[in-house]
Amino acid sequence: MLFFGLPIFFTGLSFQGVIFEKQIYFYFWILIALVAWVAKGVTMSEMKIRKTSLDIPIFIFLAFYLISAFFSVDKWHSLWGFFGDPSRGLLSVLALIIAYYLILSNFSAKTFKWILAGLISSSIVVSIFSLLVLLGVKIAPASLNNYIPLSLIGTVAGLRVFLGMMIPLLMVAALKMSESQKRYMNILSYVVLIFVPINLFIVSMIFDTIISGVILFGIGFFLLYILSHIVRPKENLTWIPMVVFVLAMIVLATGKNDLSKVNVPIEASPSAAVSWDVVKGGLKENPILGSGPATYGFDFSKYKPQSFNENMFYGIRFYQGTGLFFESFSTLGIFGALPLLAIIVVFLNVVIYLISKDKEKNKVYSLGLMSTSMVLIISSFIFRVDGTIIMLGAMIGAVTMAVVLLESGLEEKYLKLSLKASPKFALTLAFIFIIVSAGVAILFVYIGKAYLADIYAGKATRAAKVTEADSIKNLNKAVSLNSREGRYYSRIGQEYMVLANEEASKSKEEVNVDKISGYVSASVAYAKEGVAKMPNDALSVSVLAQIYESLSMQVDDALELSFKSYENLLSLEPHNPVAY
Repeated sequence: MLFFGLPIFFTGLSFQGVIFEKQIYFYFWILIALVAWVAKGVTMSEMKIRKTSLDIPIFIFLAFYLISAFFSVDKWHSLWGFFGDPSRGLLSVLALIIAYYLILSNFSAKTFKWILAGLISSSIVVSIFSLLVLLGVKIAPASLNNYIPLSLIGTVAGLRVFLGMMIPLLMVAALKMSESQKRYMNILSYVVLIFVPINLFIVSMIFDTIISGVILFGIGFFLLYILSHIVRPKENLTWIPMVVFVLAMIVLATGKNDLSKVNVPIEASPSAAVSWDVVKGGLKENPILGSGPATYGFDFSKYKPQSFNENMFYGIRFYQGTGLFFESFSTLGIFGALPLLAIIVVFLNVVIYLISKDKEKNKVYSLGLMSTSMVLIISSFIFRVDGTIIMLGAMIGAVTMAVVLLESGLEEKYLKLSLKASPKFALTLAFIFIIVSAGVAILFVYIGKAYLADIYAGKATRAAKVTEADSIKNLNKAVSLNSREGRYYSRIGQEYMVLANEEASKSKEEVNVDKISGYVSASVAYAKEGVAKMPNDALSVSVLAQIYESLSMQVDDALELSFKSYENLLSLEPHNPVAY
C-alpha cells in the first residue's frame, strides 16, 4: 500500500496541501509496519535487522541531524517539519530510516514483485490522471474542482521527476513480463510499455530542459549497460531501450509542445547564485550545525542578497533550497551535509560495483532501479524537491540496495536479537515491543489530530467569506487540535483584521465600535501568538507588523509597535524592501 498509495493519495481537504497529506499517509503505514515488524520478532522469538554498507553513514547523519534539531532556531518545526512540507523534519528522517531497515530486513523476491507491481500501478494511474487533466478532460464534477490537484505528486516539478524516474522501471517490468510463459503476462507487458512514450509525452507538455536532460541521462545509463552486455534482456527486445533513448532525445531537442489545455503554473525557486549566497551566509554564522532541519526559510530570509530584489519574485520567501546540496549546508551545517553526501557516494559505489560485476547473473531489476535512483539523486541535488520525491526516493533507494544484494547472491548479514539466546535478549525484545507500541500509539493520536486540525484549517480557507461563525471558528478548532502550529494563529489574526476593516467601512449609522474593538484586540492577540510560536519566522513577524500598521491611525501606540515589529522583521530579513 505504501508504494502504490503514496504517489496517488490525496484528499484535497487540508490547508497545507497534497504533500502534507502524503506525509501523513506515509507516517500511517510506517507506524503500522513498525508495530507488525516488532510483533513478528516477539512472536518468532527473534528480531533481525539487516546490516548494509550504509549503516555507519546513516547513523552518523542521524546523530548530527538530531544535534542540529536540538540547537535549531525553530525547534518544533525542526522536529515535526515545516508548514506545508514536513519532509525535512527529524520525525520524517527517522521514519525514512525505519522504512529503510523495514524494507531491507524483510525483503524477498516475492516482496519485490509486490513492490514493483505497486510502483508500476501507481505510475499508470498518475500518467492517466495527468494526461487527462493536461488535455482539459473533465474527470470529476465541477463542484469537486477545488479539491483536485493539477499534479498528484504535489508539484509540477515533482511530477516531471516522478514520470521520468518511472521510465526505467516501466521498461524493466515490460522486459521481464515478456519473458513469462503466460500469455496474459505478455499482453500486460505491452500495456506497461505503452506508458513509456506516454510519460515522455506528458513531460514534453510540462517541459523543463534540465529535468529532460536528467531523464535522458537515466535512460542512457540503462542503455549503456545493455549495449555493453553487462545486463542482457531477451535478445529480440534490446531495441526497446534504444527506441526509448531516441524518444527522450527527441523530447529534449524539440522542447515544450503546445497541446496542454490548462495553464501550468510557474513554480519559482531561487537561482544557483542566490542559493550559493544563502549557503555562504549560513555557513558563516552557523558552520557546524546550521540553523536546524526544516529551517531553510529562516536562512533564505536572512542571507538572500540585495540583488534578489531586482527580479520579479522578490516578494516570495522560499522554504526549500534549490537542491539538497544547497539546502543541507545552510540548515544542517558541514557536520550534517557531509554525512548526507557520504550516504549518496557509498550507495552509488556499492550499487554500481555490484551491478557491474558477475555479468552472468544478468541483474536487470538492479539496473532498472539504479537508473531510477540516478534520476532521483541528480534531480534532488539540482532542483527544489518536494516531500513526495524525498519519500519515494528513500524507499526506492532501499529497494535498490535490497535487490542488488539479492541478485548478487551476497551473504545476508543481520543484527539478531533472539529470545532463545539469552534471558537478557528476551527482556530487551519485550521492552522494545512495549516502547514501540506505546510510542506508535502516541504518534498515531498526535498525527491524527494534526491532520484533522489541518482539515479544519482547509475548510476555513475555502470559505467564500470571512466570518466568526464559519472560517474563524474552524481555524480555532485547528488551533485547539494543533496548538503548536504558528501559521494558524497568524491566519486567524489576519481574518479578524478583515472583519475589523469590513465593520469600519460601514456607514456611521451601521458601524459598531465595540465590534471593531473586539476584532482588533483578537487580531493583535492571535498575531502576537503566531510570532510567539515562530519568533524567527519572517512571515509571522510581517503579519503582526502589518496589523499594527493598519491600526496606526486609530490606536495611539500602534505606530510605535509597528516600527518595532518592522525592526524585528529587518533583523530576520535584512534585504526586505517592504520593511524599509
